[in-house]
Amino acid sequence: MSFLSLRNRCDAAEAAGRGAVRSPLLASDLTAELCAGLGAPAPDAHTALVWGALTTGDPADAGVEASATGRTWNLSGRALVAQPTAELRSLLVVARSRPIGGRDRGIRVHRVASEARGVALSAATLVDGSSMYATRLDGVEAHDTDAVGPPRDATPALRAVLDTARLLATAEMLGAASAAQDEAVRWVSTREQFGAPLAARQVVQHRVADMAVTCTVVRALIDDAIARAEVGEPFTAEATVAKLVASRRLPDVTAAAHQLHGGEGYYADRPLHRWHKRVLVLASLLGGPVAQRRNLAALLAPPA
Repeated sequence: MSFLSLRNRCDAAEAAGRGAVRSPLLASDLTAELCAGLGAPAPDAHTALVWGALTTGDPADAGVEASATGRTWNLSGRALVAQPTAELRSLLVVARSRPIGGRDRGIRVHRVASEARGVALSAATLVDGSSMYATRLDGVEAHDTDAVGPPRDATPALRAVLDTARLLATAEMLGAASAAQDEAVRWVSTREQFGAPLAARQVVQHRVADMAVTCTVVRALIDDAIARAEVGEPFTAEATVAKLVASRRLPDVTAAAHQLHGGEGYYADRPLHRWHKRVLVLASLLGGPVAQRRNLAALLAPPA
């Protein structure tokens, strides 16, 4: 598990977004954090997490279903998994157990070898260049001894990891959007048309102001979630709202930066496209606006 505070980790994620370097969310210690929350030993660098919620943002979405056969589990389903920095050897598969007698048996985490029978991994590259694996499991056998963490339900630990992941994704999106905003301000302040800089035009000033307001709001939402975490309080709602607003509004910021540059904004040697692509990818990972609204509705008005 990371020894850095949540504030430090968000700062690092924001810096990665600004630099348009490999996303720390995809090569982060979230797997180690999950193991710590489950009371299990920390995984090595050759282990990756397979969990449907990393794509959908739904804490109940395992992406994989587990069917019990004696003391053996058969795992089947699909999910996206972040590609680790080292050779992949084992998978921590988050799977929802099929109900028995109408009783929900919750979500468990199973460790399986990446080369086990029934495991199919295919490399995938996201639009921003991030490397991932598309993972398919078809009747993969896992024994009780392969379970990671408690023998029953791992949902509380999974929810905590998802909250952290949402906040890190939001901070990284903010870094990319803020960098695009800064570049747009620099451009309109120096680019002249008809004898005056573009920034002298009121319509341009309004666009820049809209970008600044959006970034300021997202930063305030991140700070709110971190403040809750620092005093040991749950920050699920705060992280959900931050991810919702960021996914809905920050793509507009990076798109506006392109537009303020005019035709210059679409040159491949300019960094605008890297920031825009990173924001678009992270807006979809861990659930986009629709998924976050659904999660927020469940928090505010849980089913009876």
